Amino acid sequence: MNRRSANIIITTVSACVWLGAIIMPPQPVNATELTHQFGPGSFGDPAWMRRYNPALEHFQLDRGGWQTNYRGGDGTQPMNTAGFKSRFKVDGVFTVRLNYTLTQADTPPRGGGVGILFRIHFGDDANITTIGHVRRPGGQIIMFVNSKRDGESTYQQFPARSGASAMEIRHLGEGQYAFFGASGGAMAKELCRAAGPVGKAGQIDIWATTGQTTTPLKATVSAVHVDAEGLPVGQVAATPRRFPWYWIAFCAALVGGFGWLYRNLKTSSE
Repeated sequence: MNRRSANIIITTVSACVWLGAIIMPPQPVNATELTHQFGPGSFGDPAWMRRYNPALEHFQLDRGGWQTNYRGGDGTQPMNTAGFKSRFKVDGVFTVRLNYTLTQADTPPRGGGVGILFRIHFGDDANITTIGHVRRPGGQIIMFVNSKRDGESTYQQFPARSGASAMEIRHLGEGQYAFFGASGGAMAKELCRAAGPVGKAGQIDIWATTGQTTTPLKATVSAVHVDAEGLPVGQVAATPRRFPWYWIAFCAALVGGFGWLYRNLKTSSE
């Protein structure tokens, strides 16, 4: 093989490998962690199902995340809740964290409050662990923790502010939960601990709620991170992509073509 033929083949193979790396970036399987960035295309994510009522026009996705912009006061039906529910369940020791911005939550005339709810739902209404960031009918903005175990609730609330925030639920084992909150851009701190259901896997719920009123609400949910012992790989974790058949065919044709070119160049040089 002369130097010209070798350079052509080496350059072509290198380009093939480089292009393949761009088309198919590595996606390692991780069965314990999942981070979801809300944004364009999130509606089709297999790990999350969208839940909303007919007020869909107030439920949008852009680069900043999932936005709820319910104007209220226009005589329309109450939004109540809109959000996402995980298609997977968390089990064992786990941590779930939600990042969001509560931009506007006007004072509702009644109900439990207007804002963001983040909870683990254990299959029935008797076992729900909830942390919320809402404005109450009295006008105060709070974070609250409601841990319901076998129908009995433990409720605590804490003063908060609007703005960029985070909420976190940690299952420490043996039915013990720790709750963390960050308000108005402050660092997350432990709010309290409470008992919850034992030995039950739960689904993650993320809700924007107007508390069954037409009260204005504007919030953006940017990301959720899950770190758990038992995330089902087949449902939520990234899996390696298979090398597509058309790329294999292309590479085979390319190699065959340069083999033919090499034979012709070798014959002509003799």
